[in-house]
Amino acid sequence: SHQNTIRSSMDMIEKSGVVQFVPWVDGDTDYLWIYGESTGGCWSYIGRTGGWQTVHLQTNGCVYVGIVAHELMHALGFWHEHTRADRDEYVIINEDRISPGTSNNFNKRTVAEADDLGFSYDYGSVMHYRKTAFSTGGNTIDTIDEDGKITNQVVGQRNGPSAVDIRQITFLYMCPNYVRKSVPDGKYFCNNDCPCWEGKGDCDSDSQCQGDLVCEYGNNDNEVCRKPTERCSVAKPCPEGLEGCTTDNDCIGDSVCNNNVCTAAPTPAP
Repeated sequence: SHQNTIRSSMDMIEKSGVVQFVPWVDGDTDYLWIYGESTGGCWSYIGRTGGWQTVHLQTNGCVYVGIVAHELMHALGFWHEHTRADRDEYVIINEDRISPGTSNNFNKRTVAEADDLGFSYDYGSVMHYRKTAFSTGGNTIDTIDEDGKITNQVVGQRNGPSAVDIRQITFLYMCPNYVRKSVPDGKYFCNNDCPCWEGKGDCDSDSQCQGDLVCEYGNNDNEVCRKPTERCSVAKPCPEGLEGCTTDNDCIGDSVCNNNVCTAAPTPAP
């Protein structure tokens, strides 16, 4: 049924771990009104508008998991991937082939309008149009390489949010007071106000990690948030000074495990 399809799309987005769709209850004033008619297309407002806001799903063409997820991501605040401020490095928009009255779907946005959160361009995003979208003939979108040459890169999948889409949702919604970014000049690094989740860093203390996670040495020479049971192992060895080893193999390089702490190897006697 249509309801099951919509719920499946919501389930995909909820994998971000920071967004949950719940049924409307009497007294709610801000909510999504998801409905559809036999005409009217697929559309949504961008981000929270206040009060009730429409997500329109034409009943005979829009109720598929990827399309529903696309519209729900609009409601969560995401623009089309091909309208990013840096899109000209990755695609060419053939404006002369765009159907009259639909060019607004291809307008390039400023960083202030559509913040990429520090993520690279995602050809696999569910927010990216296919190459022939709203076309009068031929491609309205061509993908290009770093030299500007047209490529055969596939875009416009509607199977559901990509892995990058899910991470962007997580970054946008996980912090209560600001948006985390995946670059050092943003809010990527863990802090007490917005602690990191498992496997992420850089952290400086356990308080900068979610829940019971602890801040420990990772495989990329930085501190990351880990489960306490993962303190030092062969797979994730620790540097000198960190506690949690059981054998020398749990320590990096020539370090040795001494009383559960990785220490410098003793200097051989002359």
